[in-house]
Amino acid sequence: MLGDKYVYSLINMMRVRRTLGFLAALITMSSLWPAMLYAEQALDAKDLNAVALDGSNNHIELVRNTLLQHVTLVALTDDTKDWQAELILLNGQDLKAIEQQASQILKRLYDFWQLTESMPSQASLLAQTIAIEPRAKDYLWVTNRIRFLLWLHSQDPWPTIDYEHVIRPGDQHASLIPIAKRLKQLGDDQGEGIIVDEVNPQLTPELVGVLKAFQARHGLSSDGVIGPQTLYWINQTPYQRARLLAYNFVMKTQYLRNLEPTYLLVNIPAFELVLVDKGEATLTSKVIVGRSDRQTPVLSSLVSNIVVNPAWRVPRSIVRNDLLPKIRKDGSYLAQRNFDVFDFNGNPMNLDAQMLQAEANGNFPYSLIQQPGSSNALGKYKLHFNNGFNVYLHDTPDKHLFKQSMRALSSGCIRVDKIDELAQWIANEQMFNSRQWQSLTQRDATKTQWFSLKNNVPVHLVYWTAWMTGPGLPQFRTDIYDMQSFTNDTRLSDVTAKVSL
Repeated sequence: MLGDKYVYSLINMMRVRRTLGFLAALITMSSLWPAMLYAEQALDAKDLNAVALDGSNNHIELVRNTLLQHVTLVALTDDTKDWQAELILLNGQDLKAIEQQASQILKRLYDFWQLTESMPSQASLLAQTIAIEPRAKDYLWVTNRIRFLLWLHSQDPWPTIDYEHVIRPGDQHASLIPIAKRLKQLGDDQGEGIIVDEVNPQLTPELVGVLKAFQARHGLSSDGVIGPQTLYWINQTPYQRARLLAYNFVMKTQYLRNLEPTYLLVNIPAFELVLVDKGEATLTSKVIVGRSDRQTPVLSSLVSNIVVNPAWRVPRSIVRNDLLPKIRKDGSYLAQRNFDVFDFNGNPMNLDAQMLQAEANGNFPYSLIQQPGSSNALGKYKLHFNNGFNVYLHDTPDKHLFKQSMRALSSGCIRVDKIDELAQWIANEQMFNSRQWQSLTQRDATKTQWFSLKNNVPVHLVYWTAWMTGPGLPQFRTDIYDMQSFTNDTRLSDVTAKVSL
C-alpha cells in the first residue's frame, strides 16, 4: 500500500512537471522514495485511483509519459516486433489518439513481460499503466538513464577516437580534449567540471581522478591510464549504452522475478558471486571464470554437496592442452604437484620422469588425479552441482589472480575468492554433521570428504553486462564471450531521440 505521504508527494511532483519537466519530476521522486516507487509488492489500484489529477488531459499526459518511457525501454530490446508506431504516437501530441490506443499498447507490454496477473477491471487507465511496469527498484534508475542517453545521442555526434598509444598520467595528447568532454557528458566528473588546456591538453591529476571513476564503472583497472580497453568504453555511443542497459535490465528482471529466497548467483562478465540468504545479499565475492575459448556456461542447478580437500580428476582436454606441454618440458612436473597416474582401466601406473616425458610426446594413454594438498588446483573446497559441462565452484591456491580486473582465466569452472566464508555459511545453515565438518576442516588437509546438504542450494550462472547501482550510476562490463554484440543501429534511435529533457 502507498502511504498518504507518498500520494501527496506524488500529486505535488505531478503539479510541478510543467516547469521541471516530467523526467525531472521522476528523478526527484526516485531520489526521495526509490523503494516506495517500485517495491517488491503489487501496487494497489485504489491508491493509484486516489491520486487527484486536475483534468482528463493531465491524466492522459501522465499515461502518455509513463507509457513512453516503458515502450522506449522495450523497443530498445525487442528486435522481433516493430514498436515504431507506438513510439511515434507517444512522442506526438494527439492525446485523444493516445487514450484510444493506450489499452492496446498495454496489451503488448503485458504480452512482452509474459505477465500472469490480471488487472482489476475497476482500475483506471493510469493505474493499469503504472501497475504493468516492472516491480524492480532499479526500473526508474534505468529508464531515467536511458532517456538521458537518448537525449545525449540527439545532441552531438560521437565519432570514434582512434587508439594510437597508451596515454599515462602527465602525458600530453590531442585526444584528451574529446575524452574529457565525454567523461563530463557521461557524468563522471560529478558535475564539478573538467578543465583541459586546449593548446597543451594534458592528463592532469584532476582528469586522472575522473578517469578512474569511469574505469571503476566499467570493471577496468582504476589506474588512470588510457589504454585500448578504456578507450573502447569511451567510444561506446550513448545509444549503444542505452541498448545495453535496456537489454540487460529486461533479461535480469525476467530472470530474478521467479528466483528462490536463498540462492547463489554468479554474474560471469562481472566476475562476481553473490549469496542471497532469505532475500538479503549477505556475501559478495570476486570470482574467476572461464577464458573465451573455455567459457563458463550460463545455467541453473542445485548445489547438493560440498567437498572438503577435493581430489582433482583432470579432464582429458586439460591434460592434452595444458599439462602435456609442461610434462614434455619437465618429466617431474606431475610428481612435484602431487599427481597420480592411472591407465584408462583405473590401475595406478609407476612411471619415472623420463618415461612420462616420452609418453607425453605420444598418445599419453593415461588419466591424472591430483591429490589433496596445498598445490591442488581446487584448493580446500569444491561445491558440486549437477550439470552437463563438468563445471563447479571451488577454491584455488592462486589467490593473487583475484587482484586482476580481467578474470576470465579458468577452463570453465568458477574459482571463488571468499570460498572460506561461503563454505562456513553452508556449514552453519545446511550441514547435517557440523561436528565432523569442524574436525576435518581444522585438522586434516589431505583427507577428502563429501558432505551432503540438508537443502540443496540453487545456483545461477548468468551473463549480464550492464545494470544500475543507484540513480545516475550505471555499470558496464566487457562482453568477454561476445554474447551481446550490438551494432550502432540508428533506425530506432532516430525515433527515440525525440524524447527531450
